[in-house]
Amino acid sequence: MPTPERVHNNVLVMEYIGDETRPAPALREVALEDPAAVYADVVANLQAIRKAELVHADMSEYNLLWWGGRVVVIDVGQAVTLDHPRASEWFKRDVGNIARFFRRLRVNVTAAGLERAILGG
Repeated sequence: MPTPERVHNNVLVMEYIGDETRPAPALREVALEDPAAVYADVVANLQAIRKAELVHADMSEYNLLWWGGRVVVIDVGQAVTLDHPRASEWFKRDVGNIARFFRRLRVNVTAAGLERAILGG
């Protein structure tokens, strides 16, 4: 995830991901050489978010950037804690979005399998 740079009033300024010529592209815009390896990177990020007792609540290929040969999760500001009334619903939606994206890239994944990988079950 990008590093927080500074806070001004109620605005958190995050690290810029990219270089002087272009911002990091969204994962959906990249022709991945090894989608299965990238999927493993995304799973590790989802596990870390869960370990922090959060649900991203808007996880998709639009909120994953590709930079320096790795996935960078963005838009974590709308994440909710596990005790949020809609956390379970949004977790399932996040899992479904990621599974659907990687299935289109021919990675053998199901939403149920991804959910088990994140929850460790």
